[in-house]
Amino acid sequence: MSLLENKFASKAELETQLAKSIIAQLSKDIEQSGKAVIAVSGGSTPKALFEELSNTDIDWSKVVVTLIDERWVDNQHADSNEKLVRENLLKNKAANATFLALKTDDATPEQGMATLEPILNEVISANISVSILGMGGDSHTASFFPGATTLFKAIDLDNKAACQNVTPLTAPHERMTLTRTRILASNLLAVHITGDDKLEVFESAKQSADFNVTPISSILSQTQKDVQLFWAP
Repeated sequence: MSLLENKFASKAELETQLAKSIIAQLSKDIEQSGKAVIAVSGGSTPKALFEELSNTDIDWSKVVVTLIDERWVDNQHADSNEKLVRENLLKNKAANATFLALKTDDATPEQGMATLEPILNEVISANISVSILGMGGDSHTASFFPGATTLFKAIDLDNKAACQNVTPLTAPHERMTLTRTRILASNLLAVHITGDDKLEVFESAKQSADFNVTPISSILSQTQKDVQLFWAP
């Protein structure tokens, strides 16, 4: 595994270059297989990126948009990643994309795994085209939270499931996350972060092998998939 660090002087430059990389991979997969899949993260960081992608002229009708992880809340809840993606990405030219939700009608994400697993395996039958990870100040990525009881199920490479329920110790809401196995099966795997504080956390995590304390290290230390960092102040 190699880590390519793309650092930019401004967020606008970062978003433009990351969008170009994303569109290039989506276009390549559409040309080769007739479809493409992008898994995106929530939070405030990707909003401007979503806006830029939504105005990009590709055949969005052949693109499936899904999430890296989701909070177990209604899709109209303020904390819903689905709501964020629908309002900021699935509009303009990207309105024709298909959305695959990680939140089901089941009462809990543990119950929802059985519902969601076959759907993910059917829709994402090959590699994900693009996975865009974020990172929190506690070094969590996806819903791989420090100390979470199911963290090691989510990051176990012998776990071939597509999704895993997670209950964070230090963040609200139960979660559903794609597993590390499924995230690593991506043609383009990027970590999108901004700010000097996040960069400091990222640099520290590069040197850590304690996944329970710095979960993003499970992505940075693996040997099977190249990872690209996209960062700006």
